Amino acid sequence: MANFYTILGVQKNSSTETIKKSYRRLAIKYHPDKNHGDAAAEEKFKEINEAHQTLIDPDKRREYDHQISPPPPRRAARRRPQTRDFVDIMRNKGMGGNSLFRKWGYKFKGTHIRKRIKLTLEDISKGTKIEVSYRCNTICPDCLRFSAATMFDTCETCLGSQVISTDKKMKFTVRKGAGQNEEMTLRGAGHQDFPGGPAGDLVLIIDILPHDTWTKRGSDCLIREIVKEKQLVRGDNIKIDTPMGWVKFIVPPGTNNGQTFRLTGKGFYDLQTNGHGDALIIVELNNW
Repeated sequence: MANFYTILGVQKNSSTETIKKSYRRLAIKYHPDKNHGDAAAEEKFKEINEAHQTLIDPDKRREYDHQISPPPPRRAARRRPQTRDFVDIMRNKGMGGNSLFRKWGYKFKGTHIRKRIKLTLEDISKGTKIEVSYRCNTICPDCLRFSAATMFDTCETCLGSQVISTDKKMKFTVRKGAGQNEEMTLRGAGHQDFPGGPAGDLVLIIDILPHDTWTKRGSDCLIREIVKEKQLVRGDNIKIDTPMGWVKFIVPPGTNNGQTFRLTGKGFYDLQTNGHGDALIIVELNNW
């Protein structure tokens, strides 16, 4: 297995920033567009990119260190050369990256952002519009203005990483009847990690807040209705708040504590049937 630390000229305990600086220096030195026809330089360029992509990623670096440290694994994982960030940078900086890009065919999509959002059952019953704030990686605007010769050393905004973190806001429409852990995706609103590559997606995961009296079960709505003992014995006409609005409900005389009644079509919207579930009224005695 190749020694990535030796390839980049750094120590095993070197910081991520030290690894990045060494990578930038070597990448410029061995870039194929500066060494036309030099097969050895092109191979070296591939090696330093593979080493860089492994050592700047904490998980990949940890796995690599485990593989090269005793006791050695019985079977070392094979790794393909990865040149994603530098190739895409060259493509946008005018350093012949277009020819390199066509030759190797790299185009890397940014990572997705997954974020949980809290909604009430009232929001779910009618549908709602929300605005979500989040932080997102995007390509450094200052790097895009620099020339190829100075882009790594000049930029003080991103310190040569070509990526900065920015605050964003996006508006979403939550459909009525959405369920717990349901996901909504906005394409292209996630991280943009590589110049020239498309951004990832923003994925929102619905987290439904507890309700005082409602419980969502599929498209049905379980509703706890607290009544007095005389209402159970004599019966009563009451109003109940359901996902379809307030409805009149008759508590029959002689109703038992905990008895359930069904109001057809008064539950949550059901996307599959384009109709509504039922409201299940659970009549409970007030023991206060």
